[in-house]
Amino acid sequence: MTKQHVVVALCVAVALAACGGGGGGKARSGSVAVAPPPAPAPPPPPPPPPPPPPPPAPTASVTVAISSAPVAQNIDYGDAFSMSLDGTWSGSNLGASAVYLQVTDSGGTFSTPSVQAAPANGTFHYALDTIANVQAGDRTGTLTVRACMDQACAQLYTNASASLGYRLQVAAVGEWETVQRDATHNAYVPVRLDPTRFAKAWEWTFPQDATAADSFILRPVTGPGAVYFVGGNLDINEDMYGVSAFSLDENTGAVKWTSRLPENHAGGPAGAGGLIYIPTPNSSSHFTAIDANNGNVRFNYTQTTLPSQQFIAPTLFAGTAYFVAGINGNEIHAANADTGAQRWSKPRIGHVNTTPAVDQSFAYYFGSGALNIMDRLTGDPVASVADPSSGSLDQPTTAVPVLGSRGNVIVNSYNPGFNSYRITSFNIASRSWEWSTKDNYRTLFAAAPGVIYALRRGTPVPVLNAIDEATGNVVGTWSPPASDAQEYSTTNVVATRNLVIVSTSSFAGAGYTYAVDRATMQTVWSYPESGNPLISANRTLYLLAGDPQVAFKRIVAFKTR
Repeated sequence: MTKQHVVVALCVAVALAACGGGGGGKARSGSVAVAPPPAPAPPPPPPPPPPPPPPPAPTASVTVAISSAPVAQNIDYGDAFSMSLDGTWSGSNLGASAVYLQVTDSGGTFSTPSVQAAPANGTFHYALDTIANVQAGDRTGTLTVRACMDQACAQLYTNASASLGYRLQVAAVGEWETVQRDATHNAYVPVRLDPTRFAKAWEWTFPQDATAADSFILRPVTGPGAVYFVGGNLDINEDMYGVSAFSLDENTGAVKWTSRLPENHAGGPAGAGGLIYIPTPNSSSHFTAIDANNGNVRFNYTQTTLPSQQFIAPTLFAGTAYFVAGINGNEIHAANADTGAQRWSKPRIGHVNTTPAVDQSFAYYFGSGALNIMDRLTGDPVASVADPSSGSLDQPTTAVPVLGSRGNVIVNSYNPGFNSYRITSFNIASRSWEWSTKDNYRTLFAAAPGVIYALRRGTPVPVLNAIDEATGNVVGTWSPPASDAQEYSTTNVVATRNLVIVSTSSFAGAGYTYAVDRATMQTVWSYPESGNPLISANRTLYLLAGDPQVAFKRIVAFKTR
C-alpha cells in the first residue's frame, strides 16, 4: 500500500465514526449533535358560523263573515223571490295579493253572481234572485261566500268562507182542471200578478166550416204547456157537427193535436193526470177520456142518460172522478180516473146542473134547497143541511158548491118564490147553515181566503161585490168605468192573491175583461173583449172570447210575467 492509500483510508474511517459511531451527542466525548424534528403546524381556525336565516314573511290571511239572517219563506210556484246576502271581509299581510269573492248555492235555488273582486271598503252585498220556475216542494240549501286568490278560484285562502242556510216552501199552483178551477171550485189562483206586465201572446179562432151557420168553443182547461177545449160547427138548426177536442201550445197557440168526437155531442172538458175528460151527452158514452199528449181515446165511461138531461165535466180528486150520472141525472158516480172503472154509484137529491166539490173526507153537492154531504170513499150519505133562504125547486142555471177557507161550503141557492139567487155558507163541522146574502148573485163566483167575489144580478150596470166570508156582509164594491158603457156581467169570476178578473158586456155587443185590485177595488187593467177567464199553473191568462149573446169562437192568451 502506498502512503496515499493510507491517508484516504484513515480519512474514511474518521468520517464513518463521526456519522454513526457509538457515543453521545457531546462534542467533548467525540459525538455529533442532531436537531429535534420540527413541531407540527397548528390546525386552521374553524370557519365562522353561517348567518341566521331571515325571518319568514308573514302569511296572508282573509276573514269572511255574513250578517244576513237565515231565510225561511213560503212562496208559490212561479213567484219571483229575492234575498239579500250581506257581510264583511278583512285581510292581513296581503301585500300585492288579490282577493276575490265567490258565492255558491248548494241547493241550486238562487242565481249566483260571477266571481268578483272583493270590495275595497270591506263589505259585500248580493241581491240574489231565485232561478226561473223553482219546482214546488221544500227547497233547502246553503249559500256560501268564500275568498279566492284568483278570479277562477283555483286557489282559496285558508279558512276564509262563511255560510248561510235557507229554506223555501214552494207551493204548487195547479192547473185549471174543471169548472171554476179544481175540486174546490173556488176559482182562486194563489199567485200574485203584476197587471202592468199583461201582454197578449196569441189568439186562435175555431176553423169554422164554410157551410156552417156558426161555430163555437166551450170552456177550456189547462195542463202542462197546453190548453184543451172542445169546438165545433153549428148548422142552420143549431145542431152540432164536426165536433173535436183540441190541444194548443201554451206559448205559441199552435195546434198540438185534434181529436174528432164522432157522435158530435160534447161539453166543456175536465183535465188532470195526463187525461182529458169530455162529457158526451146524448151519445153512447157518458164521458170520453182522451190522452192529453196525443188526443187518442183511452176509455169511455158508458152510462145511459136521457137526452134532455144536462151534466157538466167531472170533478177530479186523488185519482177519482166524481160526476152526475143516472138515467135522468139522479145519481152521483165515482170512477177510477185512470181506467174509468166505477167505484160507487149513489142516488142524489135534486136536479141542479152541477158537479160535486170534494175534499179529503167528503163530496158535496147542492140540491132541493139543501147542502148534501157524502162520504168520499163510499158515497154513503153523511148529512143534509137545509138552506132557509132557498126554495125546494132547483135553479135553472149551472151552479157548483165551493169549498171555503173556514171549513165551510158556499153555494148559490135559488128561491123561485122571490126569484132570488143568494150566496149561502154552511159550516161543515157543525152541519149548520151560517148565513145568506141579502142580494142576488151570479152562480160562478170566486172564493179567496176570507173574501168572496161575486157579480150581482139585476143591476143596471155590472156590480162586483167583495163579501166577508165569515159574515156574508159586503165589504167592497166595484163597477166598470162609465165610459166603457157596460150593461151586464157575464160568465165567471177569477181571483188571485191581489186581483179579481171579471168580464162584462153591453147589449150592443162591445164587452171588456177587467183586472180589479183587491186592496183598492179599482180597475188596474182592461182588454176590450168579453169572455170566460181562466189562469194556468204557468200563469197564462186565457180568455174564451167573443160576444156572450152568441157562441164564443176564439181563445186569447196573455202572458202575465
